[in-house]
Amino acid sequence: MKYELLYIVPSSFSDTEIEGVQKEVAALVAAEGGEVSRDESLGKIKLAYPINKVRHGTYILVHFEAETSILNALEGKLRLEDNILRHLVTQMPEGADNKVYEIASYVAPLSAEGKRQDKPAVKPVKSVAAPVSPAAPAEEVTEGKKPELAPPAPSKPEETAPKMSVEELDKKLDEILESDVLKDI
Repeated sequence: MKYELLYIVPSSFSDTEIEGVQKEVAALVAAEGGEVSRDESLGKIKLAYPINKVRHGTYILVHFEAETSILNALEGKLRLEDNILRHLVTQMPEGADNKVYEIASYVAPLSAEGKRQDKPAVKPVKSVAAPVSPAAPAEEVTEGKKPELAPPAPSKPEETAPKMSVEELDKKLDEILESDVLKDI
């Protein structure tokens, strides 16, 4: 059966060291009885979240053919590799042999870039019922009905700091996090 292995190597490794890790992983696959048909570095990017205090990594894609029975042993050996941050072995989909893969930086879902543009904007619904004062008559409470409370008046947001773009904010956060990491070392 054909499988795909995607793994991440820390960005602290040089290109020659990454080639060495690729050779080690290919040797692991071959030692378990697999045959590697593709071993490609997809590039370095920032990770979505730090893994073992590492924020950037190099993604490596390996296509190989092997018996299903060797996958557990291969997974165990990959877990023990110190040079690999994360790995994933999946069955290779049809047509993946000739596909060109490209990785892109992670975009946080709450940022302006991460918002989906295909969804229609949700408009706020206005309340039709007239607001009732908080001091409701006592007879309504005794009958088991809860008094309706008026919705709070909209408040104006306080402008305490100048507005920043998402890119400026991301850059500032990276600077703060990098300075904290260097203090720990």
